Amino acid sequence: MQIRKIQFQLLKEIEPLWLANNSFKTQFFNTLSMFFPFGEGYFIETFRDITRKNLVRDLALSEKIRIFTAQEAMHSHAHQEFNDYLHDQGLPFTLLGWFEVRSSIFNKIHSHTTKLAVTMAYEHITAIFSYLALRDNLLGDVCDQNLKRMWLWHASEEIEHRSIAFELYQHIGGGYWRRQYGMLFAILNICIDTSAQVILNLYRSGLLFKLKTWREAYGFMFGRDRFIPLSARKLYPFIKPQWYPPELGVNLAEQWLKENSDYFRVLGK
Repeated sequence: MQIRKIQFQLLKEIEPLWLANNSFKTQFFNTLSMFFPFGEGYFIETFRDITRKNLVRDLALSEKIRIFTAQEAMHSHAHQEFNDYLHDQGLPFTLLGWFEVRSSIFNKIHSHTTKLAVTMAYEHITAIFSYLALRDNLLGDVCDQNLKRMWLWHASEEIEHRSIAFELYQHIGGGYWRRQYGMLFAILNICIDTSAQVILNLYRSGLLFKLKTWREAYGFMFGRDRFIPLSARKLYPFIKPQWYPPELGVNLAEQWLKENSDYFRVLGK
């Protein structure tokens, strides 16, 4: 694992339908980008809360946590730059206030172990999304190559640090049923939050009530890309008691990072 800093800039003008000229896929990935800075900030704070309590007594795991949090901070910064551009184009992150309220309530009623279980679930879901993005070339037709690199760099590093949250969860004594609760919470919130923000983005773009948009939605979710069935198939093993984060896409991630190393500056290992 390494800490990599992006060495490129996004275009000042990006096509509104920057992903394959597909309105639904574009707004779906715009929505994910909107979520990342808040989500990754939450993950970082969850890890730091545990380390502040001196619950990590393994030096190797501590080093992994250091790199994990640094990678997540880099992802957050890169996506925030893109999100600022989206905001200026009339696509604000409307759900941010709701995220902050829900997070505050959740933190008050749950322990650090439960918060880590939720973080672990989100990290596993993100790793699956990242694997599908790399394997199935979901970002193959992006108008701005630097934007494409940002997404695939993020995807590759999500795969690279896919197991750290789980290792920490095991280290502090997290159990099976709490892990399942974390996944249920994550799935429900991803489905509700993503649907709401995508619909808002499509409405603000004037694309919500176009038949073509919903044909594209079906094609991405259940048709040609089969994003939902493929994601569900990879999520299913999580219910097993002896589950461990699988090595999905590790070779793809390593290959992409190696081939694109000129676009990053390594800050640490």
